[in-house]
Amino acid sequence: MRPACILALCASLATSPGYAATNCQSDAMLVFDGSGSMDEMTMEMRGPTRIDEARHALRDALPGIAVSRRIGLLTYGAGANGACTPTLRFAPVDGAAPAVIAAIEGLVAGGLTPLTASVQAAAEVLAYRTRPATVVLVTDGNETCGGTPCATGRVMEAAGHDL
Repeated sequence: MRPACILALCASLATSPGYAATNCQSDAMLVFDGSGSMDEMTMEMRGPTRIDEARHALRDALPGIAVSRRIGLLTYGAGANGACTPTLRFAPVDGAAPAVIAAIEGLVAGGLTPLTASVQAAAEVLAYRTRPATVVLVTDGNETCGGTPCATGRVMEAAGHDL
């Protein structure tokens, strides 16, 4: 995972279709991958691990983003081998960048990748059915807990106010 990819993903907070409607002020949830594959090196097989690359990119991007919107954090994996349950670190708060950075710095990569359950949980925190919601997923992998992210995404999009 390259920092540029994470930065582009974070920048999508400001350029998504919902941006015009919310002026980048609606709450957002960051879903951060702490699964075992994040402990592997990048595609070049040298240098930092994927989780370190993601941390670096978020350290650069979040301070500018968190100024204009409240951000919450949900993580998965993070050493919980065999667990397919995401962990809500905190709901959206003002000035979240330091708290997000501190939380992801403390993660130890390990465990599975419950993409579907994680995105669903983040959207529920934001009450996505009744108000605009932004969920940003930082991951390197595929669903490994039996969920169907694309099908679930379509259902959530149909049910959501502005997701």
